[in-house]
Formats: sequence, C-alpha cells, structure tokens
Amino acid sequence: MLIEEEGLRYGTIVRIAYWLGVSPSTIRRDIEALLIAGDPTVTAAAAVTRQRAPGKRRAMSHAQADNRIRRRQSVETSRKRAQQ
Repeated sequence: MLIEEEGLRYGTIVRIAYWLGVSPSTIRRDIEALLIAGDPTVTAAAAVTRQRAPGKRRAMSHAQADNRIRRRQSVETSRKRAQQ
C-alpha cells in the first residue's frame, strides 16, 4: 500500500525495511525481482516514481493519495465486472 501511494522513493524503501527488520538493499532486491516478474502494483509505482522529477512536482497529500487509490480500485472493479 505504501509503495502504491508513494512510489519507489528511497524513503519509502527505508521505512519498509525498518518495519520488516531487514536492510534497504534487501527491499530493493525484492522490488527488482517483482519488477522483472511484472507485478502490477510495483510496475505502476515505478512508473509514478519515474514521472516525478525532483523539485518539479509537489508531493501528494494523503487525501490526494487516498483519492488516487479509490479511483484505481473503482476502475479495477469496473473492469472485473465487464469481464464477467
């Protein structure tokens, strides 16, 4: 969820590593493996991270991040219903 909201920024990776009690390099290695495997959440987070140019875009508020997640979930639900 944190990766979905914030992308693959270093701070995000460090926080996840701290919570899990592992090193940031372990998290980076796992993320790279998920990218290679084509995991949709990690792939989307990588795309968001690439779009952000340091200093050019301001950070999203929590409300904006929540809205983005809700929109994504709504789109995914609509797609699943259309497939049925």
